[in-house]
Amino acid sequence: MKKIILNTLILFIFTTFVSCASNVDKAQDHMEKGNWKKAHEFWVLALKDNPEDEQAIEGKRLAEKQIINLKLIRFRNLLSAGKSKQAVDLAWELEKLYRKWGYSEVHATSSFHAKQIKRLYPQFINLLKTSTYQKSPVKSYILITRFEPIFSKLNQKYIQMAKKEMMAKGDLLCLRLRRKQNQKEGFYKDISERICHIFNKEEKLAASVNENLFIKSLYKQALYKINIKGFEKSLEGMLKEKIDQALMETPYLQKQSEKKLFMSLSGQIDLSFHRRTEARRHAYEEQEDYKVEEEVKEDGEILKKVVKKTREVTRYFNYNVQVTKRVFQINVKATFELFGKSEVLNLVDKVESEIVNHNRRVPHIGLYPKSERFEAVDEVMKKIAKKFAKMAQKRFETIWEQRFCDGGLALSITKATEEMMKCRMLNKKNNKYLAWLKKYFYLTSKDDISDFEALIGLD
Repeated sequence: MKKIILNTLILFIFTTFVSCASNVDKAQDHMEKGNWKKAHEFWVLALKDNPEDEQAIEGKRLAEKQIINLKLIRFRNLLSAGKSKQAVDLAWELEKLYRKWGYSEVHATSSFHAKQIKRLYPQFINLLKTSTYQKSPVKSYILITRFEPIFSKLNQKYIQMAKKEMMAKGDLLCLRLRRKQNQKEGFYKDISERICHIFNKEEKLAASVNENLFIKSLYKQALYKINIKGFEKSLEGMLKEKIDQALMETPYLQKQSEKKLFMSLSGQIDLSFHRRTEARRHAYEEQEDYKVEEEVKEDGEILKKVVKKTREVTRYFNYNVQVTKRVFQINVKATFELFGKSEVLNLVDKVESEIVNHNRRVPHIGLYPKSERFEAVDEVMKKIAKKFAKMAQKRFETIWEQRFCDGGLALSITKATEEMMKCRMLNKKNNKYLAWLKKYFYLTSKDDISDFEALIGLD
Protein backbone atom coordinates (compact mmCIF):
# COMPACT_ATOMS: atom_id res chain seq x y z
CA MET A 1 0.00 0.00 0.00
CA LYS A 2 2.79 2.45 0.89
CA LYS A 3 4.51 1.69 -2.42
CA ILE A 4 1.32 2.51 -4.35
CA ILE A 5 0.90 5.81 -2.52
CA LEU A 6 4.55 6.73 -3.16
CA ASN A 7 4.26 5.95 -6.89
CA THR A 8 1.05 7.96 -7.12
CA LEU A 9 2.73 10.94 -5.41
CA ILE A 10 5.72 10.77 -7.79
CA LEU A 11 3.38 10.61 -10.79
CA PHE A 12 1.40 13.61 -9.49
CA ILE A 13 4.55 15.68 -8.97
CA PHE A 14 5.88 14.76 -12.45
CA THR A 15 2.54 15.55 -14.12
CA THR A 16 2.31 18.86 -12.28
CA PHE A 17 5.87 19.76 -13.31
CA VAL A 18 5.20 18.94 -16.97
CA SER A 19 1.88 20.81 -17.04
CA CYS A 20 3.54 23.84 -15.48
CA ALA A 21 6.25 24.00 -18.14
CA SER A 22 6.64 27.60 -19.20
CA ASN A 23 5.39 28.96 -22.49
CA VAL A 24 9.03 29.65 -23.40
CA ASP A 25 9.90 25.96 -22.94
CA LYS A 26 6.89 24.87 -25.00
CA ALA A 27 7.74 27.35 -27.74
CA GLN A 28 11.34 26.19 -27.81
CA ASP A 29 10.25 22.56 -28.01
CA HIS A 30 8.06 23.31 -31.05
CA MET A 31 10.88 25.32 -32.64
CA GLU A 32 13.16 22.29 -32.41
CA LYS A 33 10.49 20.16 -34.08
CA GLY A 34 9.88 22.71 -36.84
CA ASN A 35 6.32 23.43 -35.71
CA TRP A 36 6.69 27.15 -36.43
CA LYS A 37 3.04 28.10 -36.18
CA LYS A 38 2.58 26.38 -32.82
CA ALA A 39 5.87 27.81 -31.59
CA HIS A 40 4.70 31.30 -32.55
CA GLU A 41 1.52 30.85 -30.49
CA PHE A 42 3.57 30.02 -27.39
CA TRP A 43 6.04 32.88 -28.00
CA VAL A 44 3.06 35.25 -28.08
CA LEU A 45 1.80 33.80 -24.78
CA ALA A 46 5.29 34.11 -23.29
CA LEU A 47 5.39 37.79 -24.24
CA LYS A 48 2.05 38.33 -22.55
CA ASP A 49 3.64 36.95 -19.39
CA ASN A 50 6.74 39.11 -19.82
CA PRO A 51 6.81 41.67 -22.66
CA GLU A 52 10.51 42.33 -22.01
CA ASP A 53 11.64 38.72 -22.40
CA GLU A 54 14.41 38.96 -25.00
CA GLN A 55 14.37 35.23 -25.71
CA ALA A 56 10.64 35.36 -26.46
CA ILE A 57 11.03 38.47 -28.62
CA GLU A 58 13.76 36.83 -30.69
CA GLY A 59 11.95 33.46 -30.77
CA LYS A 60 8.75 35.08 -32.02
CA ARG A 61 10.69 36.92 -34.75
CA LEU A 62 12.44 33.72 -35.88
CA ALA A 63 9.15 31.77 -35.94
CA GLU A 64 7.53 34.50 -38.04
CA LYS A 65 10.47 34.47 -40.41
CA GLN A 66 10.16 30.69 -40.89
CA ILE A 67 6.40 30.89 -41.41
CA ILE A 68 6.81 33.62 -44.02
CA ASN A 69 9.66 31.81 -45.78
CA LEU A 70 7.58 28.65 -46.16
CA LYS A 71 4.66 30.64 -47.56
CA LEU A 72 6.98 32.50 -49.95
CA ILE A 73 8.32 29.21 -51.32
CA ARG A 74 4.77 27.95 -51.82
CA PHE A 75 3.91 31.32 -53.43
CA ARG A 76 6.75 30.87 -55.93
CA ASN A 77 5.67 27.30 -56.72
CA LEU A 78 2.07 28.35 -57.36
CA LEU A 79 3.24 31.05 -59.75
CA SER A 80 5.47 28.58 -61.58
CA ALA A 81 2.52 26.20 -61.92
CA GLY A 82 0.32 29.00 -63.32
CA LYS A 83 -2.17 28.67 -60.47
CA SER A 84 -3.11 32.36 -60.49
CA LYS A 85 -6.10 32.25 -58.12
CA GLN A 86 -4.24 30.31 -55.43
CA ALA A 87 -1.19 32.56 -55.84
CA VAL A 88 -3.32 35.69 -55.44
CA ASP A 89 -4.99 34.25 -52.33
CA LEU A 90 -1.60 33.40 -50.82
CA ALA A 91 -0.20 36.84 -51.67
CA TRP A 92 -3.10 38.40 -49.76
CA GLU A 93 -2.53 35.98 -46.87
CA LEU A 94 1.11 37.12 -46.72
CA GLU A 95 0.06 40.75 -46.83
CA LYS A 96 -2.26 40.22 -43.86
CA LEU A 97 0.56 38.56 -41.91
CA TYR A 98 2.88 41.48 -42.64
CA ARG A 99 0.29 43.92 -41.35
CA LYS A 100 -0.57 41.80 -38.34
CA TRP A 101 3.05 41.39 -37.34
CA GLY A 102 3.96 44.99 -38.09
CA TYR A 103 6.38 44.31 -40.95
CA SER A 104 5.45 47.40 -42.93
CA GLU A 105 8.80 47.56 -44.73
CA VAL A 106 8.94 43.90 -45.69
CA HIS A 107 8.32 44.62 -49.39
CA ALA A 108 11.35 46.88 -49.51
CA THR A 109 13.63 44.54 -47.60
CA SER A 110 12.67 41.19 -49.14
CA SER A 111 13.99 40.98 -52.69
CA PHE A 112 12.59 37.45 -53.00
CA HIS A 113 9.09 38.66 -52.13
CA ALA A 114 9.41 41.64 -54.52
CA LYS A 115 10.45 39.27 -57.31
CA GLN A 116 7.39 37.06 -56.76
CA ILE A 117 5.07 40.07 -56.67
CA LYS A 118 6.51 41.13 -60.03
CA ARG A 119 5.81 37.64 -61.40
CA LEU A 120 2.29 37.77 -59.96
CA TYR A 121 1.38 41.03 -61.71
CA PRO A 122 0.61 39.67 -65.23
CA GLN A 123 -1.18 36.64 -63.78
CA PHE A 124 -3.24 39.01 -61.61
CA ILE A 125 -4.28 41.06 -64.67
CA ASN A 126 -5.22 37.85 -66.50
CA LEU A 127 -7.25 36.71 -63.49
CA LEU A 128 -9.32 39.90 -63.70
CA LYS A 129 -10.17 38.96 -67.31
CA THR A 130 -11.72 35.63 -66.30
CA SER A 131 -15.50 35.27 -66.43
CA THR A 132 -16.05 35.41 -62.68
CA TYR A 133 -14.47 38.87 -62.34
CA GLN A 134 -15.90 40.10 -65.64
CA LYS A 135 -19.42 39.27 -64.47
CA SER A 136 -19.02 40.86 -61.03
CA PRO A 137 -17.63 44.41 -60.90
CA VAL A 138 -18.09 44.27 -57.12
CA LYS A 139 -15.72 41.31 -56.83
CA SER A 140 -13.27 43.01 -59.20
CA TYR A 141 -13.44 46.22 -57.16
CA ILE A 142 -12.59 44.37 -53.96
CA LEU A 143 -9.63 42.59 -55.56
CA ILE A 144 -8.19 45.64 -57.36
CA THR A 145 -8.42 47.97 -54.36
CA ARG A 146 -6.86 45.26 -52.21
CA PHE A 147 -3.86 44.70 -54.51
CA GLU A 148 -3.28 48.16 -55.99
CA PRO A 149 -1.01 49.20 -53.07
CA ILE A 150 0.86 45.87 -53.31
CA PHE A 151 1.73 46.61 -56.96
CA SER A 152 2.65 50.22 -56.22
CA LYS A 153 6.30 49.79 -57.33
CA LEU A 154 5.36 48.26 -60.67
CA ASN A 155 4.07 49.76 -63.90
CA GLN A 156 0.53 50.89 -63.04
CA LYS A 157 -0.60 51.01 -66.66
CA TYR A 158 -2.27 47.60 -66.74
CA ILE A 159 -3.92 47.80 -63.34
CA GLN A 160 -5.26 51.27 -64.17
CA MET A 161 -6.73 49.89 -67.40
CA ALA A 162 -8.35 47.03 -65.44
CA LYS A 163 -9.62 49.50 -62.87
CA LYS A 164 -11.15 51.75 -65.55
CA GLU A 165 -12.90 48.79 -67.15
CA MET A 166 -14.18 47.62 -63.78
CA MET A 167 -15.56 51.07 -62.91
CA ALA A 168 -17.35 51.24 -66.26
CA LYS A 169 -19.00 47.87 -65.58
CA GLY A 170 -19.90 49.10 -62.09
CA ASP A 171 -21.58 52.19 -63.55
CA LEU A 172 -23.61 50.00 -65.92
CA LEU A 173 -24.65 47.77 -63.00
CA CYS A 174 -25.69 50.82 -61.02
CA LEU A 175 -27.66 52.21 -63.97
CA ARG A 176 -29.58 48.92 -64.34
CA LEU A 177 -30.37 48.85 -60.64
CA ARG A 178 -31.61 52.43 -60.55
CA ARG A 179 -33.89 51.97 -63.56
CA LYS A 180 -35.90 49.47 -61.55
CA GLN A 181 -36.00 51.36 -58.26
CA ASN A 182 -39.47 52.85 -58.68
CA GLN A 183 -40.97 49.41 -59.13
CA LYS A 184 -39.36 47.79 -56.10
CA GLU A 185 -39.72 47.71 -52.33
CA GLY A 186 -37.69 49.68 -49.84
CA PHE A 187 -34.97 47.10 -49.49
CA TYR A 188 -34.22 47.11 -53.21
CA LYS A 189 -33.74 50.87 -53.18
CA ASP A 190 -31.58 50.62 -50.09
CA ILE A 191 -29.28 47.86 -51.36
CA SER A 192 -29.02 49.31 -54.89
CA GLU A 193 -27.96 52.70 -53.50
CA ARG A 194 -25.39 51.02 -51.29
CA ILE A 195 -23.94 49.16 -54.29
CA CYS A 196 -23.95 52.32 -56.42
CA HIS A 197 -22.04 54.05 -53.65
CA ILE A 198 -19.13 51.65 -54.26
CA PHE A 199 -18.60 53.10 -57.74
CA ASN A 200 -19.79 56.67 -57.10
CA LYS A 201 -18.18 57.62 -53.85
CA GLU A 202 -18.94 61.29 -54.29
CA GLU A 203 -22.59 60.47 -53.65
CA LYS A 204 -23.82 60.32 -50.09
CA LEU A 205 -24.91 56.92 -48.89
CA ALA A 206 -28.66 57.38 -48.79
CA ALA A 207 -29.68 54.68 -46.34
CA SER A 208 -29.91 55.66 -42.70
CA VAL A 209 -29.72 52.94 -40.09
CA ASN A 210 -32.00 54.86 -37.74
CA GLU A 211 -34.71 55.13 -40.41
CA ASN A 212 -34.44 51.51 -41.44
CA LEU A 213 -37.71 49.63 -40.99
CA PHE A 214 -35.93 46.38 -40.28
CA ILE A 215 -33.89 47.87 -37.45
CA LYS A 216 -37.09 49.23 -35.98
CA SER A 217 -38.60 45.76 -36.10
CA LEU A 218 -35.87 44.44 -33.81
CA TYR A 219 -36.32 44.56 -30.07
CA LYS A 220 -34.47 46.90 -27.77
CA GLN A 221 -35.28 45.17 -24.48
CA ALA A 222 -37.58 42.68 -22.80
CA LEU A 223 -40.13 43.42 -20.09
CA TYR A 224 -41.43 40.65 -17.86
CA LYS A 225 -44.48 39.74 -15.87
CA ILE A 226 -43.66 36.80 -13.58
CA ASN A 227 -46.14 34.66 -11.69
CA ILE A 228 -44.46 31.31 -11.00
CA LYS A 229 -45.67 29.52 -7.88
CA GLY A 230 -42.82 28.03 -5.91
CA PHE A 231 -40.31 30.52 -7.31
CA GLU A 232 -39.13 32.99 -4.70
CA LYS A 233 -39.90 36.64 -5.42
CA SER A 234 -36.36 37.52 -4.42
CA LEU A 235 -35.08 35.42 -7.35
CA GLU A 236 -37.19 37.07 -10.05
CA GLY A 237 -34.50 39.65 -10.76
CA MET A 238 -32.00 36.86 -11.33
CA LEU A 239 -34.42 35.09 -13.74
CA LYS A 240 -34.89 38.31 -15.75
CA GLU A 241 -31.12 38.81 -15.88
CA LYS A 242 -30.52 35.27 -17.17
CA ILE A 243 -33.13 35.66 -19.92
CA ASP A 244 -31.81 39.12 -20.84
CA GLN A 245 -28.27 37.76 -21.15
CA ALA A 246 -29.43 34.90 -23.38
CA LEU A 247 -31.51 37.16 -25.64
CA MET A 248 -28.64 39.61 -26.01
CA GLU A 249 -26.56 36.77 -27.44
CA THR A 250 -28.87 36.76 -30.45
CA PRO A 251 -28.38 39.33 -33.25
CA TYR A 252 -32.02 40.36 -33.00
CA LEU A 253 -31.86 42.79 -30.11
CA GLN A 254 -30.70 46.24 -31.21
CA LYS A 255 -30.22 49.34 -29.09
CA GLN A 256 -31.25 51.58 -31.99
CA SER A 257 -34.66 49.95 -32.09
CA GLU A 258 -37.66 51.13 -30.12
CA LYS A 259 -39.70 47.96 -29.65
CA LYS A 260 -40.04 46.18 -26.34
CA LEU A 261 -40.58 42.46 -26.00
CA PHE A 262 -43.24 41.64 -23.40
CA MET A 263 -42.91 38.23 -21.83
CA SER A 264 -45.38 36.71 -19.36
CA LEU A 265 -44.01 33.86 -17.24
CA SER A 266 -46.48 31.66 -15.40
CA GLY A 267 -46.76 28.17 -13.97
CA GLN A 268 -45.34 26.46 -10.93
CA ILE A 269 -42.38 24.64 -9.50
CA ASP A 270 -43.43 21.94 -7.03
CA LEU A 271 -40.96 20.73 -4.44
CA SER A 272 -41.33 17.25 -2.94
CA PHE A 273 -39.22 14.90 -0.80
CA HIS A 274 -39.23 11.11 -0.89
CA ARG A 275 -37.55 9.17 1.93
CA ARG A 276 -36.65 5.51 2.16
CA THR A 277 -34.50 3.22 4.29
CA GLU A 278 -31.81 1.18 2.58
CA ALA A 279 -29.55 -1.58 3.88
CA ARG A 280 -25.86 -0.97 3.34
CA ARG A 281 -22.80 -3.14 3.84
CA HIS A 282 -19.52 -1.67 5.00
CA ALA A 283 -16.35 -3.65 4.18
CA TYR A 284 -13.32 -3.28 6.41
CA GLU A 285 -10.00 -5.04 7.01
CA GLU A 286 -9.30 -6.67 10.34
CA GLN A 287 -6.38 -8.66 11.69
CA GLU A 288 -7.00 -12.12 13.12
CA ASP A 289 -4.76 -14.62 14.81
CA TYR A 290 -4.50 -18.16 13.53
CA LYS A 291 -2.30 -21.20 14.23
CA VAL A 292 -0.42 -23.40 11.82
CA GLU A 293 1.74 -26.47 12.32
CA GLU A 294 5.28 -26.02 10.98
CA GLU A 295 8.38 -28.20 10.92
CA VAL A 296 11.33 -26.84 12.88
CA LYS A 297 14.82 -28.26 13.41
CA GLU A 298 16.06 -28.60 16.98
CA ASP A 299 19.23 -30.44 18.06
CA GLY A 300 19.47 -32.00 14.62
CA GLU A 301 15.95 -33.34 14.82
CA ILE A 302 12.94 -32.18 12.77
CA LEU A 303 9.99 -31.49 15.03
CA LYS A 304 6.46 -30.28 14.37
CA LYS A 305 5.32 -27.25 16.33
CA VAL A 306 2.17 -25.12 16.38
CA VAL A 307 3.02 -21.51 15.41
CA LYS A 308 0.78 -18.49 16.05
CA LYS A 309 0.45 -16.00 13.11
CA THR A 310 -1.56 -12.92 12.16
CA ARG A 311 -3.35 -12.17 8.90
CA GLU A 312 -5.70 -9.53 7.48
CA VAL A 313 -9.22 -10.57 6.56
CA THR A 314 -12.13 -8.69 5.03
CA ARG A 315 -15.18 -8.38 7.23
CA TYR A 316 -18.56 -6.77 6.65
CA PHE A 317 -20.75 -4.60 8.84
CA ASN A 318 -24.45 -4.35 7.99
CA TYR A 319 -26.37 -1.17 8.81
CA ASN A 320 -29.27 0.98 7.56
CA VAL A 321 -29.21 4.47 6.00
CA GLN A 322 -31.85 7.08 5.32
CA VAL A 323 -31.99 8.08 1.61
CA THR A 324 -33.85 11.28 0.77
CA LYS A 325 -34.68 12.27 -2.78
CA ARG A 326 -35.59 15.89 -3.54
CA VAL A 327 -37.60 16.58 -6.69
CA PHE A 328 -38.33 19.93 -8.31
CA GLN A 329 -41.18 19.35 -10.76
CA ILE A 330 -41.10 22.26 -13.21
CA ASN A 331 -44.03 23.34 -15.35
CA VAL A 332 -43.46 26.88 -16.56
CA LYS A 333 -44.90 28.67 -19.58
CA ALA A 334 -43.67 31.85 -21.24
CA THR A 335 -45.96 33.78 -23.56
CA PHE A 336 -44.44 36.55 -25.65
CA GLU A 337 -45.58 38.68 -28.55
CA LEU A 338 -43.64 38.55 -31.82
CA PHE A 339 -44.91 40.19 -35.02
CA GLY A 340 -48.43 40.54 -33.63
CA LYS A 341 -48.63 36.87 -32.77
CA SER A 342 -48.42 35.14 -29.40
CA GLU A 343 -45.68 32.57 -29.05
CA VAL A 344 -45.54 30.05 -26.23
CA LEU A 345 -42.53 28.37 -24.68
CA ASN A 346 -42.99 25.51 -22.20
CA LEU A 347 -40.44 24.13 -19.80
CA VAL A 348 -41.56 20.80 -18.35
CA ASP A 349 -38.71 19.21 -16.49
CA LYS A 350 -37.50 17.56 -13.31
CA VAL A 351 -34.47 18.31 -11.21
CA GLU A 352 -33.70 15.42 -8.87
CA SER A 353 -31.00 14.87 -6.28
CA GLU A 354 -30.38 12.47 -3.40
CA ILE A 355 -28.63 12.61 -0.06
CA VAL A 356 -27.68 9.75 2.29
CA ASN A 357 -27.57 9.99 6.10
CA HIS A 358 -26.94 7.60 8.97
CA ASN A 359 -25.79 7.85 12.60
CA ARG A 360 -23.67 4.72 12.95
CA ARG A 361 -20.35 5.32 14.64
CA VAL A 362 -17.87 2.39 14.65
CA PRO A 363 -14.43 4.03 14.57
CA HIS A 364 -12.35 0.86 14.61
CA ILE A 365 -13.82 -0.23 11.26
CA GLY A 366 -13.75 3.26 9.75
CA LEU A 367 -17.49 3.93 9.86
CA TYR A 368 -18.71 7.33 11.04
CA PRO A 369 -22.04 9.16 10.95
CA LYS A 370 -22.88 10.72 7.58
CA SER A 371 -24.73 14.00 7.32
CA GLU A 372 -25.29 15.18 3.75
CA ARG A 373 -27.20 18.29 2.73
CA PHE A 374 -28.95 19.24 -0.45
CA GLU A 375 -27.61 21.98 -2.67
CA ALA A 376 -29.16 25.32 -1.70
CA VAL A 377 -32.56 25.93 -3.29
CA ASP A 378 -31.35 29.27 -4.66
CA GLU A 379 -28.55 27.52 -6.57
CA VAL A 380 -30.99 25.00 -8.08
CA MET A 381 -33.30 27.85 -9.09
CA LYS A 382 -30.38 29.58 -10.82
CA LYS A 383 -29.76 26.45 -12.90
CA ILE A 384 -33.47 26.21 -13.75
CA ALA A 385 -33.46 29.90 -14.73
CA LYS A 386 -30.38 29.42 -16.92
CA LYS A 387 -31.94 26.45 -18.69
CA PHE A 388 -35.18 28.33 -19.27
CA ALA A 389 -33.25 31.36 -20.58
CA LYS A 390 -31.40 29.22 -23.13
CA MET A 391 -34.71 27.72 -24.27
CA ALA A 392 -36.15 31.22 -24.63
CA GLN A 393 -33.13 32.31 -26.67
CA LYS A 394 -33.42 29.30 -29.00
CA ARG A 395 -37.17 29.79 -29.47
CA PHE A 396 -36.70 33.52 -30.09
CA GLU A 397 -34.05 32.86 -32.76
CA THR A 398 -36.12 30.09 -34.39
CA ILE A 399 -39.16 32.35 -34.74
CA TRP A 400 -37.04 35.12 -36.20
CA GLU A 401 -35.44 32.83 -38.74
CA GLN A 402 -38.78 31.26 -39.70
CA ARG A 403 -40.35 34.71 -40.07
CA PHE A 404 -37.53 36.49 -41.87
CA CYS A 405 -34.64 34.20 -42.86
CA ASP A 406 -36.13 30.95 -44.04
CA GLY A 407 -38.69 32.18 -46.54
CA GLY A 408 -38.26 31.46 -50.23
CA LEU A 409 -35.82 33.86 -51.85
CA ALA A 410 -34.78 34.07 -55.50
CA LEU A 411 -31.04 34.44 -55.75
CA SER A 412 -31.10 38.05 -56.90
CA ILE A 413 -31.63 41.39 -55.25
CA THR A 414 -34.75 42.10 -57.28
CA LYS A 415 -36.93 39.78 -55.21
CA ALA A 416 -35.13 39.98 -51.89
CA THR A 417 -37.25 41.44 -49.12
CA GLU A 418 -35.64 43.81 -46.69
CA GLU A 419 -36.47 41.58 -43.74
CA MET A 420 -34.96 38.47 -45.28
CA MET A 421 -31.73 40.07 -46.34
CA LYS A 422 -31.10 42.06 -43.19
CA CYS A 423 -31.87 38.99 -41.08
CA ARG A 424 -29.31 37.04 -43.07
CA MET A 425 -26.79 39.84 -42.79
CA LEU A 426 -27.18 39.86 -39.04
CA ASN A 427 -26.89 36.09 -38.93
CA LYS A 428 -23.68 35.87 -40.98
CA LYS A 429 -23.68 32.07 -41.10
CA ASN A 430 -27.09 31.88 -42.74
CA ASN A 431 -26.76 29.62 -45.78
CA LYS A 432 -29.28 31.50 -47.90
CA TYR A 433 -27.48 34.79 -47.35
CA LEU A 434 -24.17 33.18 -48.32
CA ALA A 435 -25.82 31.64 -51.40
CA TRP A 436 -27.18 35.08 -52.37
CA LEU A 437 -23.70 36.63 -52.12
CA LYS A 438 -22.23 33.81 -54.17
CA LYS A 439 -24.90 33.86 -56.87
CA TYR A 440 -25.22 37.58 -57.34
CA PHE A 441 -21.74 38.91 -56.52
CA TYR A 442 -19.57 35.75 -56.79
CA LEU A 443 -18.34 36.34 -53.24
CA THR A 444 -17.41 33.25 -51.22
CA SER A 445 -14.38 33.95 -49.01
CA LYS A 446 -14.74 35.50 -45.56
CA ASP A 447 -12.45 38.38 -46.51
CA ASP A 448 -14.44 39.17 -49.64
CA ILE A 449 -17.75 39.10 -47.76
CA SER A 450 -16.33 41.23 -44.96
CA ASP A 451 -14.99 43.80 -47.44
CA PHE A 452 -18.30 43.86 -49.32
CA GLU A 453 -20.27 44.48 -46.12
CA ALA A 454 -17.88 47.27 -45.16
CA LEU A 455 -18.22 48.87 -48.62
CA ILE A 456 -22.02 48.98 -48.43
CA GLY A 457 -22.08 50.09 -44.80
CA LEU A 458 -23.31 46.83 -43.26
CA ASP A 459 -20.20 45.72 -41.40
